[in-house]
Amino acid sequence: MKRKKKKWLLIVLVVILAVVFVKCAASADRGKLVSNAEWNETKIGRMLPYPGPKKMEIQADTEESFRVYVKKYSKEKQEDYFEKCKEAGFTTDVKQEGPQYRAYTEEGYRLQVSFSDYDHEMTIDLSAPIEMGKLKWPSSQI
Repeated sequence: MKRKKKKWLLIVLVVILAVVFVKCAASADRGKLVSNAEWNETKIGRMLPYPGPKKMEIQADTEESFRVYVKKYSKEKQEDYFEKCKEAGFTTDVKQEGPQYRAYTEEGYRLQVSFSDYDHEMTIDLSAPIEMGKLKWPSSQI
C-alpha cells in the first residue's frame, strides 16, 4: 500500500514539474534579444533609432506597419528614446499624453511610443502614410 502511495506521489510530482517547465518555457520565449543589424533589416522599422540591446517582440513588420514591444524598459528610457526619434525626423504634430508620445515625419509616417508601468514595457508603433486618391468633385448641380 505504501508503494502505491509513493508511486502516485511521484507521478503527481512529475506532472506538476512538467506543467511548470512548459509555463516557464512559454514565457521565456516571449521576446528575443534583437541586434542592431536585425533592427536595420526591418522593412520600415529601420527608420527608427535602435532602442538598445533589449528583449523585444516584433508583432508586425510590413511596408505599412511596424510594431514592437521592448521588454524591461523604464519611463525615463522611453522619454530619451522619443527624443532620439525626434532627432530622426519625427517632428511634425508632436503630442504627449501621459505615457504616450505621438509624432509624424514630413512624409506622413506616424509614430506612437507608449509605456506601461505595469509590465515595464515600451510599445513602438510606426505606420506608413496613407496614400490618398484624387478627389473628384461632382459637376452636376444639386
